Amino acid sequence: MNRQLKTFEQLRALIAQEVLLQQPTFGVVEPRLIALPERDASGCNWAVGGWAAPCGPERESCPQLL
Repeated sequence: MNRQLKTFEQLRALIAQEVLLQQPTFGVVEPRLIALPERDASGCNWAVGGWAAPCGPERESCPQLL
């Protein structure tokens, strides 16, 4: 796998775009990203900690969107 360095803003935009493609009914969402103290088994050093939408309160992350 080819890893690329991304900022949290770039990750947010990529995740929001993918969510919209997979779940159009969600509309615009903004993932709240958190940095992990150590890389996980796949080598990832970030996680989605919740979701914010312009029309409602922040929601906790759910298994379908992780």
